[in-house]
Amino acid sequence: MHILLAEDNAVNQRLVQRMLEKMGYRADVAGNGIEVLEALQRQPYDLIFMDMQMPEMDGLETTKRILEQYPPENRPHIIAMTANAMQGDRERCLAAGMDDYLSKPIQLMELVQVLERWGHHVTESHTHATAKPHPPRDLLDYHILDDILSMGNGSPDFLIELLQMYLPEAEEYLVKTEKSLAEGDLKTARRMLHSLKGSSSNLGVKCLAILCEQTEHMDGITEIKALLPRLQECYQQTQHAITDFMAHLEARCEPR
Repeated sequence: MHILLAEDNAVNQRLVQRMLEKMGYRADVAGNGIEVLEALQRQPYDLIFMDMQMPEMDGLETTKRILEQYPPENRPHIIAMTANAMQGDRERCLAAGMDDYLSKPIQLMELVQVLERWGHHVTESHTHATAKPHPPRDLLDYHILDDILSMGNGSPDFLIELLQMYLPEAEEYLVKTEKSLAEGDLKTARRMLHSLKGSSSNLGVKCLAILCEQTEHMDGITEIKALLPRLQECYQQTQHAITDFMAHLEARCEPR
């Protein structure tokens, strides 16, 4: 089965790719809707996992173009992925012509169910390891960390790789958010916070994910600016928690 993953966030790309690898699949990656259309011109795909909020061209517009350009018999199944788990999202995606819907953070079993619904049975068994000791409950969701750890076939390397990718990426999102707000660019600030929410949710970074979600209900720059100190403080606390957590994982794997 040929799979295309349309996602602009590097951490999310790596995480979904690894989930698919655990089930025996490999996915090509497109960073925006334009790259999706270019990829479809190069080769046919059976399935596209389509992030809804991408730069250049979003998921809805990309889906519209695919429906216009390809007849049903030559068209890939399109699975929406969105961090906006709000009532009506699924209906909007299906009404736009998408075939199914996944809410971020994407859970392994939900991904399995989507693949099974579209006729591709998953037989891979998933070993489960534990990430104990668990980090502080108000910062990190250890259930999600355990799920990611279980993808490593007994090794924490994949989880550590994702966490190492996440920390500088999250810091960059916050820096760009602050800069955008200072310049009066609310659209870019919202896009940065939405991306941060997505990668934070997927890695179980609860504090940042919750604060980023709160900004989605704020009307303007002044309100979001007022929340920035809390976001930055939460990042610092999360950075310490993740650093300690990675040290624990690495120490656990050292030869005795």
